[in-house]
Amino acid sequence: MRLHARAAGWAAGLTMAMITVLTIAAEFSAPLKGALAAFAGHHWVAKGIVSLVFFLALAALLSRMKPGREDRTAFLVAGLALLLAVVLFLFFVYEFFA
Repeated sequence: MRLHARAAGWAAGLTMAMITVLTIAAEFSAPLKGALAAFAGHHWVAKGIVSLVFFLALAALLSRMKPGREDRTAFLVAGLALLLAVVLFLFFVYEFFA
């Protein structure tokens, strides 16, 4: 397996999206947050472990895709990171005022 920038970028982007969804889902579901905490002692640590495994598995699977333009992948990943940061920020602002 040879990991290239396009595969790593896609894996990173999808991992960030998974973390965002998992974070919001855990805020709505006490059993999910409890399961994460039971898994690793704290839900943040569990999300880190899940994210690492998810990223490595996805990177291994995506390493089979053709290499592409690295600059385009980098911009897409950066844009996605910004979008997901805004989504999380707005979610927690909503939670604060709800």
